[in-house]
Amino acid sequence: MSASSLGPEGTCRRTADRVPRGIVAALLVAYTGYVVLFALMPFRLSIGTADSIAALFNTKFQGLSELFRVTPWDVWTNILFFIPLGVLVVLLPSISERAWHSQIFFASVAAVLLSSCVEVAQVFFSRAPSMADIVYNTLGGAVGGLMGIGARAIACTYGKGWARDLRTRTAQAFILTGHLLLLFIVIGLPLPLARDFRNWDPTFRLLLGNEGSLDRPWQGVMNLVAIYDRALTPGEVWRNFSAGPLAESREKRTDNGLLVYYDFSEKAGAIVHDRAGSGFPVDLRIGDPSRVEWITPNGLMLSAGTVVSSSEPPQKLVQERFSPRNELSVEAWVAPADLAQTGPARIVSYSLDADTRNFTLGQQNREVVFRLRTPVSGPNGTTPALETDDSPLDLDTQHLVATYRDGIETLYVNGATHGTALLQGHESLSDRIVHSVGEPFKWPLYSAMIFPLGFLSGLYYGARFIGRVRLMSFGTAFIGVLLILALRMVAFETPFDPIFVMVGVSTLLASVLLLPPSLDSL
Repeated sequence: MSASSLGPEGTCRRTADRVPRGIVAALLVAYTGYVVLFALMPFRLSIGTADSIAALFNTKFQGLSELFRVTPWDVWTNILFFIPLGVLVVLLPSISERAWHSQIFFASVAAVLLSSCVEVAQVFFSRAPSMADIVYNTLGGAVGGLMGIGARAIACTYGKGWARDLRTRTAQAFILTGHLLLLFIVIGLPLPLARDFRNWDPTFRLLLGNEGSLDRPWQGVMNLVAIYDRALTPGEVWRNFSAGPLAESREKRTDNGLLVYYDFSEKAGAIVHDRAGSGFPVDLRIGDPSRVEWITPNGLMLSAGTVVSSSEPPQKLVQERFSPRNELSVEAWVAPADLAQTGPARIVSYSLDADTRNFTLGQQNREVVFRLRTPVSGPNGTTPALETDDSPLDLDTQHLVATYRDGIETLYVNGATHGTALLQGHESLSDRIVHSVGEPFKWPLYSAMIFPLGFLSGLYYGARFIGRVRLMSFGTAFIGVLLILALRMVAFETPFDPIFVMVGVSTLLASVLLLPPSLDSL
């Protein structure tokens, strides 16, 4: 790659001049909309009890210390998310005319500005703003700028040779058909997935009131916590609720399948004893005893800055993949100290960190959240995560139970059902990719997969991309998108998805409009 091909006097400049500047600007606006939309979802304001904006920032904004606590997952997703921004910025005619280092500078500045605005806005929503996100988003913008410059240079150098190879009708038809078949397989056909606990990690620890990293604290009083290797029935849930949170009510409760049981009746010390009486006890240690207060007759009040955790992985929770039945119940009698706790704040968690768990029962403001790891729901247990939507939590002592059986998660609050979720046993390959990289990438990913359809259709219909050819190209590609959606609806028994169609239409319009005047101009 020569220096002239990257500079304002090289052939890449002439290539950029053929790209309609309005199209690049429109794609940049659409991408910015994607970033803002998914970064602020679910658009739930959360300002807590802060008495000023400065106090709100001090409370919620995670500073430079977060750089040393992020996981590789956070790093790569934040970088990948902003690569398209860098690519689009260097394609803008006013930027592409500059030297290559200036183009990367502008791509990085655009990433800093967009990421900073989004992170500041997250302070006012139920999100966790972080300086680490800004740093890695900026790196993603710079990487995208470099990739855009390189791709433009490669297109200038080899584009005409590719164009000559693509002029045969057979090659064009083969490539178009092959891409359609690939989309049918990737988007429209299901992959069988297990809904059991085969992907549980036996090295995680059992935690109460926080993550081991101390960044998801829950504050309040715990009176009782129990875990079962089976799903409690609605009748058993009601029986345990009726028995109440006192330690002396043990004989009135359901004990069948009980694995661990904490009634917090110690009244002093730094150890919470497992009183289940089955197998080896999983006793828990209080990280900072000065941040807890024992309650009479049984209870433990927790404040921020500590965690109650097992010193070793609780082996009896993963013996034979937890249970031959692959069922689970997590039960807790708790009284929250604050109804604005987010994260979600961890009540009971069997996890590694904020992004990797076997299961978690937590609080998100006035809602109860349950996350369970299976091959379907992923390592974070968020596809889907089960969450109540009727704000059942208050400051009184309440009975929370989460159960799992046959792919169905159920949440109970005070003996009554407050939410269910079904873990689908089959997903498409594209769904699995989305779950791997993050939900914010869903529609950009679909758009990237659909984009070549319009271009390949144009190649098939003619070497001169006049208005009639562009219209035929769009029509053919749009029919392909509808067929993919129809296959998906039949295979997954899902309703019609208008957003999929809207993303397809906008993507194909951009693809067709970006066709050059003729194949010879490539």
